[in-house]
Amino acid sequence: MVQQIARRLNRSMEEKLSPHGLNLQQFAVMMTVLEFDGLTQTEIGERFSMPPYAISRAIDHLEQADLLERL
Repeated sequence: MVQQIARRLNRSMEEKLSPHGLNLQQFAVMMTVLEFDGLTQTEIGERFSMPPYAISRAIDHLEQADLLERL
């Protein structure tokens, strides 16, 4: 039952983010960067257990959308 609720929440979030050109993974990365300023890509990836290429792609997308800036 918990998995069903989680899937419904994920689907609902994806629907709400889609008009903004975002997916749930990109949104989570963006919110993490906003909450914990100064994290490296590796540190962000560790928080989500995501491989480096996935974090890099999410950050690339956010940067292209002018929602994030690499320093």
